[in-house]
Amino acid sequence: MAVHKRRGFTLIELLVVIAIIALLMSILMPALSKAKQQAKAAVCLSNLHQWAIVLSMYTGENNGYFLAGNEGITGGWAWMEVLRPYYSDDKLHLCPMARRVRYNTDYEAGGTFYAWNPGTVAEPLYGSYGLNGWLANPAPGESEVFGRPVGDNWRTVSVKPAATIPMVADCGIWDGWPLKVDKPPPYPDMMTEHGVLNSEMRRFCLNRHMEHVNGAFADFSCRRMGLKELWRLRWHRGYKVNDPQPAEWNEPKHWMYAMKDY
Repeated sequence: MAVHKRRGFTLIELLVVIAIIALLMSILMPALSKAKQQAKAAVCLSNLHQWAIVLSMYTGENNGYFLAGNEGITGGWAWMEVLRPYYSDDKLHLCPMARRVRYNTDYEAGGTFYAWNPGTVAEPLYGSYGLNGWLANPAPGESEVFGRPVGDNWRTVSVKPAATIPMVADCGIWDGWPLKVDKPPPYPDMMTEHGVLNSEMRRFCLNRHMEHVNGAFADFSCRRMGLKELWRLRWHRGYKVNDPQPAEWNEPKHWMYAMKDY
């Protein structure tokens, strides 16, 4: 009776199999990475939906008016503490794409993939969302909030078109007062320390969700926004949405050049 010896794989066959697996992985990995980012963006939108509900409850109990702006606790970040009676889950503070917190007394801001912190490890508050400072409803007699004149503040939800007025959005710091003349960041993933970049729109212009950020609006709706679209939203009463867009976007070398226009 003939004895058949087991035949193993040759080296060439093993190399071919390894090459095929490597090729499949190179095809699948980008798709898996994109799917993971999309899942995190969905969680982020869910968080912002909860913030919209929180602000809806707050304004509902305050005759339609927003927060005062300068809450007198520690600084602009205090809006999360002021709203504390309306939520209990601190997970709402963080976008899943920016869960890492910077703890540094000299650098309070976060960034595209970092959360902000008011100062030190001892501070209890942190987050990766920011409030539109132009919503503030200062007390009678106050002419400014943190040095910004209040003449263009929205103050209340009883305004039109509320669906184009951002309330809370992905942000590199706790709040911001964007202006139409603000310049876009010169490069992506730029740290957004307040008072340094001379452009408060940069606090919100973060490439956090594949050329988009997420936001909640004054009609309490939530959606994602293209980065260039940020310049087309009505941040304050005097904001001229139809004025020309930043000239930097006409430069082919600018990182936002090829993004969708609005």
